[in-house]
Amino acid sequence: MYGTDWLGAPVLSEPLKIRLLRAPAEPTMTATFLDDGVYWFTATLMGIAGWLCLPLVAVHGVKVGPAALAIVLLTGVLVFMLRRKPALFALVRRLGNRAPRWLVRTAIIEKSLRNYRLERPTVVNRMFWIDVTCQLLVAAEVVVVLRSLHLPVHFLAVLAIDGITRGFKLVTGWVPARLGSDEGGAISAFAVTGLAPALGLALALTRRVRDLLWALIGLGWLVWKSRREPARGNTLEHTPGTLLREGA
Repeated sequence: MYGTDWLGAPVLSEPLKIRLLRAPAEPTMTATFLDDGVYWFTATLMGIAGWLCLPLVAVHGVKVGPAALAIVLLTGVLVFMLRRKPALFALVRRLGNRAPRWLVRTAIIEKSLRNYRLERPTVVNRMFWIDVTCQLLVAAEVVVVLRSLHLPVHFLAVLAIDGITRGFKLVTGWVPARLGSDEGGAISAFAVTGLAPALGLALALTRRVRDLLWALIGLGWLVWKSRREPARGNTLEHTPGTLLREGA
């Protein structure tokens, strides 16, 4: 589900994940949204690190304004995630009876997420380090692409490229499938760090292929599982215990 990155992800992926898990809605919603929240918390940390590295590796100089704005926005996301008290309940109270049902529902989910984080710190801490590992693997994609293109690999440049692409994902999360935005972000990242801009397409296409591969694997698993479940149900219907209960 992480292929549907940033802002568009909850709208599309969360209802589907809840349906596929076939578990009670309330705890499932809390678990899936918490999973996404911890994942994007670590992603935002990596994004801030990348933008902080940008002035050190920018070949033609970098405008302070856009870089500072990106860092402030990402930091604001972190501050919102780290809040102990729910933020949406204040808005619901202010709107009163005029508050739409979807906003009230979202406020309830936010409260359950923040309470879960405080009640189960060990679980959240484990999720955090797992997601940190995931973020390092995502950044390693930049290293693999650079080496495949026989380009120089510098640690700060890798962080900067990864941070710029993450920033573009955040800004263009409303674009369906982020068509063109990922490619534009990768091209811009390569250009700023002194690499051939056209080669940035290799990074964007690599990540596109990875997302499509995981989607195909997931769809294959879903088809396989949906075919096995009816067969399992037919087998249970003809067990000896069932036949005895039916008076056979």
